[in-house]
Amino acid sequence: MEPGDVTGITLKMEDGTLKEVNKGLVLQMIGDDMHVDLLHFAPLDIIRAGVGIISTIQQMGLQVEFEKLFAYYAGLATDQEEE
Repeated sequence: MEPGDVTGITLKMEDGTLKEVNKGLVLQMIGDDMHVDLLHFAPLDIIRAGVGIISTIQQMGLQVEFEKLFAYYAGLATDQEEE
C-alpha cells in the first residue's frame, strides 16, 4: 500500500473504545514479512520512528537478539552464527 492510500488509523482499545490516530504508522507482521502503512508521515518521521523502536528494544533488554537479527538481515551473519 502506498503511503498516500491510508486515510485514517483507528485503534480499538481493550475497553471497546476507539482512538483515532491523526499521524502515525502501522507495522503489520505477516510471517517474516513486515508491511508498513503510513499516515501523514514525512521522511524524517520514519527515522524518528526507527530510533524509537530501537530505544524500545534496548529498554526491553533485547539488544543481543536485535544484533543477531540485524546481522542476519544485513547479510553479515556467517553460517556458523545462524546455527
